[in-house]
Order: sequence, then structure tokens, then C-alpha cells
Amino acid sequence: GSKEKLMEAAMRRVMSTLRRCVIDRLQQATTPEERLYAVVCANFDDRLFTARICSFWVQFWANAPYAQNLSRLHRINRLRVQSHVRTELRTLVSPDLREPLRESIQAYMDGIWVEVAQNPRPTDPARARDTARQVVATLLDGARR
Repeated sequence: GSKEKLMEAAMRRVMSTLRRCVIDRLQQATTPEERLYAVVCANFDDRLFTARICSFWVQFWANAPYAQNLSRLHRINRLRVQSHVRTELRTLVSPDLREPLRESIQAYMDGIWVEVAQNPRPTDPARARDTARQVVATLLDGARR
């Protein structure tokens, strides 16, 4: 229906913003670790990480299984994020740890978005990026031992 079409158009805009955020941050990264941080931190970029967008994203997730066009966008977005994270992990950790780390990083990012959508406090993108970097650094540290 029209609600789905509106949600699809809005989600395309959000995904386009995310794509731009990833590209902008990757252009400044020089090492594989910086590139991984760039991909993760793009998800908490000031242009994207707002309570309104997080709330919309959660609504999108809830509707995606029931609408083919939304499900397709959801799949595209997940695969993009998976691909970016996998690519950067390739040179950072052993093959047997790549997928568990990728899943953990992606689950962390998703969880923060859900938390923000459910929390009335204002978002703090800079703090979210700092915390995300700490989480990724901790995961990488553990994987390298």
C-alpha cells in the first residue's frame, strides 16, 4: 500500500545517506583497522544517527518481513554492511574468527540503533562512535591473542 511505498522511499534515502557516510569515512582511512572503524562509525554518523531515523529504522525492520519491496531493501542493506565488515576483517583476524567478529560487530550496531529508538534521551553520535570504536578494538584485541 501507500504506507509501504512511503517507507520504501524513506528507507532508500536513509540507505543513500549511509552509503555516503561510509564512502566519506573510507576516503580518510589508510589502514585496514581504520577502514573497519570507518565502516562501523559511518553507522553512527551525525547525518544518520538521530532518534527519528533510528525509530524509523526499527519500524522498517518490523515491516520488512511482510512486504517484498521492504524485505529486498533490508537484504541489500544487510549484505552491504556484511560485505564491508568482512572485507576489512580479512587482513585483521584469522579466517576462523572473521564471521563471529562480523556477527558481533553487526549485532552491536543493530542493538545500539534499537536502544536509541526506545530511549527518549537525545542521541550523542560522537559518543556512539567512540563506544563503537572501543567495542571493535576490544573484539580485535581478543581475536589477536
